[in-house]
Amino acid sequence: MIRAAGYATPALAVIVWGCCTEATFGAEGPTRTIAASYTGDLMRSVRGGLETGGTYLEQGELTFEFDQTQGGALEGLWAYANALYNNSATFSDRYAGDAQTASNIDAPRVLRIYEAWVDWRPGGALDSLRAGLHDLNAKFDTSDARSLFVNSSFGVGHDLG
Repeated sequence: MIRAAGYATPALAVIVWGCCTEATFGAEGPTRTIAASYTGDLMRSVRGGLETGGTYLEQGELTFEFDQTQGGALEGLWAYANALYNNSATFSDRYAGDAQTASNIDAPRVLRIYEAWVDWRPGGALDSLRAGLHDLNAKFDTSDARSLFVNSSFGVGHDLG
């Protein structure tokens, strides 16, 4: 157990790694980009918490982007889709027992469309119209300082509940 400011916290061993790749197609006309990324967290509770043990968390992501903002028949159109996969190896509820999860990819097994939207900015206008499924946290609840940490408390703000 590690004691900090009067609180007992479980000792964790964490290894985080990831990789990604991206391919862009279309020298003239619309640009199409396909990107894939993988993140893995090897986590182990070595002392304290609910019980001693560990697990391997993983998240895969596939992104497609279509950009027709530079001329063409669909000038001003930009489309984006993002699919997300998490394995079912949760850590916090089984080993650590913390309320806000020790990793920002600690989630039940899921394969889902995370974002899918189109954005249209006609004729170089200053405003655009966006419709679809959009991650509003990425637009309105972010900070550069939060991106430096693994713990989920630093990702999405917990000020709404």
